[in-house]
Amino acid sequence: GLEAGAPLRAASRRIHARDRQMATVNGVRSVVFKFPPEILPLLAALDPRESAVIELDGQRLLIEIGDFAAARAFLALPQAR
Repeated sequence: GLEAGAPLRAASRRIHARDRQMATVNGVRSVVFKFPPEILPLLAALDPRESAVIELDGQRLLIEIGDFAAARAFLALPQAR
């Protein structure tokens, strides 16, 4: 699973969110975390099979870097007018 691609704590780098906001989208309340833009090239440089870990109140949330790369590619597509 994703845990296999996650870094060991000793080999990981801790980067804190710079902002946190509450947002409501389609009636669902969510928390939006904003991270510094400097982490984008760090994540993009990872192997797509690796995972990134977000720790939230002791809970580990795993993000597959391949999913991150796909999201960046999608956002880079020209906008329909």
